Amino acid sequence: MAGHRYWRLAFTSGAGAEYLLAEVQFRTAAGTALLFSGGTPSASSTYSGYPAGNACDNNAATDFYTAAGAGAGQWWQYDYGPGNTPSIVEVTITTSSDAYSNYAPSTLSLQYSDDGATFTTLQAFTAAAWTSGATQTFTVPTTLTATKANAYAVLGPQAMTVGKTTGYALLGPPSLMATKALGYAVLAPIPRVRVPNICINT
Repeated sequence: MAGHRYWRLAFTSGAGAEYLLAEVQFRTAAGTALLFSGGTPSASSTYSGYPAGNACDNNAATDFYTAAGAGAGQWWQYDYGPGNTPSIVEVTITTSSDAYSNYAPSTLSLQYSDDGATFTTLQAFTAAAWTSGATQTFTVPTTLTATKANAYAVLGPQAMTVGKTTGYALLGPPSLMATKALGYAVLAPIPRVRVPNICINT
């Protein structure tokens, strides 16, 4: 998917009246840490002494909290700044190591924006039960396209096309076509067809 300047975690439920994040990572490649640098963290609300920046300082010993009693509808976001539009495919959240570790969000969604005002939900997540100091990873599924061919439904990347022949559905590049031979279906280059010139007298 295309990249975006603003990325947000919107919290929808949790164990307490407020939410906490000890550390967040937004990743552009699965399993690869991407440290926050040069942008601006912010939040819908903060508890005194626990600012939004604590969630992205690469230090799990410092926590971010929303305001006491804030409840549902709270969020934390990061503005990567002008000209920076990462495409996020994975999120990790680390919770605190104290008695409030279960205040990390139970359900949340990853959202993006290009103007910082209108946000679109990319993916909703449900966390497992939080334990002290735990880190959980949330993955954005790869977008696939469903295509029907001869009673088959084929899922594949949008850059691929489905070629169909009797009883088979094959996935391949648009430059190939499906051909059936001796009970097998194969993909082969599309042949060029020469059309003869036709002269019509009027």
